[in-house]
Amino acid sequence: MRFVEIDGKQYTRVELHGESRTRLYNIWKGIKDRCNNSNCKAFNDYGGRGIEVCSEWLVSFVAFRGWALSNGYKEDLTIERKDVNGNYDPSNCEWIPSIEQPKNRRNSIYIDGMSLVEFCKINSVKYGLVNRRYKAGERDPERLCRPPEPVPAGILKYRESI
Repeated sequence: MRFVEIDGKQYTRVELHGESRTRLYNIWKGIKDRCNNSNCKAFNDYGGRGIEVCSEWLVSFVAFRGWALSNGYKEDLTIERKDVNGNYDPSNCEWIPSIEQPKNRRNSIYIDGMSLVEFCKINSVKYGLVNRRYKAGERDPERLCRPPEPVPAGILKYRESI
């Protein structure tokens, strides 16, 4: 059996847990890939910015699983770093519903103290419409919520075939 030493502790390199096809295992693997695999599509947003996985989780799915199960993991939740610039470690991670995930991003949009998702839900407006208007420079909450402009009669929308 091979061992790896991190922070003065020895860990077995191979763990037999029978969970390599579970959702939780894939979350753990995704965390490690984003932070350590430069070929991963999201590496630049994580490992490329210096975000790391704590040494215990890095080498042990069993340790990650133990933390997850004792900290509220459920199949319908996603892992969230409380500090978007912080590492993946027990003190900076929690499990939240996926609808709340966009609140803690570097590019999150807030209107009147609410995330864009919350703003749209409370005002019963389509997210895509408000997002387009916001990105086009509109900041007035009332103007963001106005109904879409009607298409003038006689103008047909079509897509050219390529």
